[in-house]
Amino acid sequence: MKRLALTLAACFGALPLTAHAQPAWSPRVQVQGMELRVNDVLVLRTRSAVGGIAPAERAQLSAERLRELTVSEAGLEPREVRVDVETETRYRTETRTITKMIEKTVTRRIRKKRRKVKVSVPVKTKQTVQVSYTVETEARLIAKGKVLATATATEAKASSLGKPSSLAESWASSLRRALAIPGISLSDTGQVVPWMEKRTLKFSGAARGPVTIQRQSGPGSPVEVTVDLATSTITLLGKSIGRDIVVVSREGASDKLTVAVQPYAAMLLAPQPVMLTGSGVEGEKVSRLVLASARASVQPLKGASFTIETEPTAVPPPAQGKSLTVPIAITASGPDMLPLRQTLKVPVISRSLPKAETNALLFSNNPERIKEPQTLFVTRLSMGTARLLYHHLNNTGQNLWFVAELVNDSDTPTRVQVLGGDAGPVRDTVWVGYRAASDFMTAFSSDSGMVVEIPAHSRMALQTIRLPNDLTISGLFQLRLLSGSAPLVRVGADIPGSATTLGEILVPTPLSDTLQTQLREVDRQSSHVYPKPSVSLTAKHSVGGRWGFFSVGRSPISATDSSQVLEGNYGVFYDIQLTLDNPTSAPADVRLIFEPAGGMAGAVFLIDGQRKEIPQTNMPTETVLATFRLAPGARKTIPVRTLPLSGSNYPINLIVKS
Repeated sequence: MKRLALTLAACFGALPLTAHAQPAWSPRVQVQGMELRVNDVLVLRTRSAVGGIAPAERAQLSAERLRELTVSEAGLEPREVRVDVETETRYRTETRTITKMIEKTVTRRIRKKRRKVKVSVPVKTKQTVQVSYTVETEARLIAKGKVLATATATEAKASSLGKPSSLAESWASSLRRALAIPGISLSDTGQVVPWMEKRTLKFSGAARGPVTIQRQSGPGSPVEVTVDLATSTITLLGKSIGRDIVVVSREGASDKLTVAVQPYAAMLLAPQPVMLTGSGVEGEKVSRLVLASARASVQPLKGASFTIETEPTAVPPPAQGKSLTVPIAITASGPDMLPLRQTLKVPVISRSLPKAETNALLFSNNPERIKEPQTLFVTRLSMGTARLLYHHLNNTGQNLWFVAELVNDSDTPTRVQVLGGDAGPVRDTVWVGYRAASDFMTAFSSDSGMVVEIPAHSRMALQTIRLPNDLTISGLFQLRLLSGSAPLVRVGADIPGSATTLGEILVPTPLSDTLQTQLREVDRQSSHVYPKPSVSLTAKHSVGGRWGFFSVGRSPISATDSSQVLEGNYGVFYDIQLTLDNPTSAPADVRLIFEPAGGMAGAVFLIDGQRKEIPQTNMPTETVLATFRLAPGARKTIPVRTLPLSGSNYPINLIVKS
């Protein structure tokens, strides 16, 4: 941290600090009775008189000598404190037991004969000797050659340390420790403070009294400093972007703090909840909305960038009326900015909406075969709730970039419920229309959709995808305006990589001037907008009577301006009330049969709450959709819902027979 302080200080230059002159700091030397304290540390305690000087006077004398050294210009360093020991040699007489070797004549058997021999044997005896030994007479605490205090043998004994040297060394150790305490010391000497945030550091030291603050930048300093003597803390508030040197002083002691006030690389807003309806939304779409919400809540500063560290591939939607939270880790960085690492928690909420009638069908199928890049369909969602159907084949001989999008050209955000989906691109024009309608029927029946928010002057793709030549894409969506101005609904076949190309679905993108110009050049109200896209039919059949025949898609509905009719009624709901009667006295089976009438066709039915799907079939094949068992005299009403599928040949026939 000291190195950081020096580096930052070098950046500031050598501008003068305005300050009132204060006496230089010197250690606080105090005497309390027989105790000498330095910087509040107990250095020594005098216990006896020496040379006729009383203990209290000795302590006072030591303090005076120490003050002379500490207030001098050179001051006193801990390493300049040492101990000298005075010793003398003394003698004493001792009686000791010693061992001597003497000769003694003894009789031994040598070669079977007894003979007298002399041997040496040890003999212990006592002897008086004189022994020398060294005695410590006193030990002196010395600093810069000046004696500060003397430890005598009597005093050492009274201190329980035993020897004068031990007592003097304890004084020296305490004095060195006390001299090492600075007048004031900051816990940090290089601090980075986020803009408009606070950071706190501690200060310590032996100095007392008021703390003064001087800033190199003066009144224009980017940092505001507050001192709390009760807690020995300094609080720094970053008021503006910049750098400064702060000098903290107390009783002539001072310490420097280098401060850099920097912004975070990005500002974070609370993520907007992802709103779902129903519980059947695809997890991949939910994850896209979660990521879009996370991205929208990150606002990087100019020159900064951010990265989404965790991207969930699929988020299972919560049950109806429930919610969950998805953590999204982000990082942001930029030059001269604080890096930001944060985990955003994006709420995902499932709610229910009241039923709403579909007021219009937005039909994008003219031309069905795309001959050149163009806007294929555009109208405003002024009708509130509409069904969007698109079905297009790329016949340009080149790749196109297909997009179905909502364009908010107003000054305020708009919110729209979206449910449904699409299929393709593939070659099979019948299958792709069937697949899109099947997914739509599932979502529509359970009201499983998403509530998307398009910011002002932005666009959001419901689908954006590369459309190769000779392939078909088909989609069916329900769009419901919930709040804000009505957006434009646009279907386009753009040139890949052009200014109008959108890269991701369900991600808000600023509306470009190029696209705004294009939208002004096309008719805002397509002629292929069909109001009230639903047909109600009733059909009856009695067991033993004539077969029932009725068609789906035969009588076309008219467009809003009556200039167009919708041949085949593609995307129009047919709700059929089928009444079956068995007037006989025996049980009877009644069958509902699907018959293509004009070529290859597929179908999706909801019959008495049960799904029945026909991916594709051709005339003259008949497919049994359902069989109903009627007891004698029984009558039953069966609800049937279907809609003509894009790419299929409609009308088709439904036959009821027993």
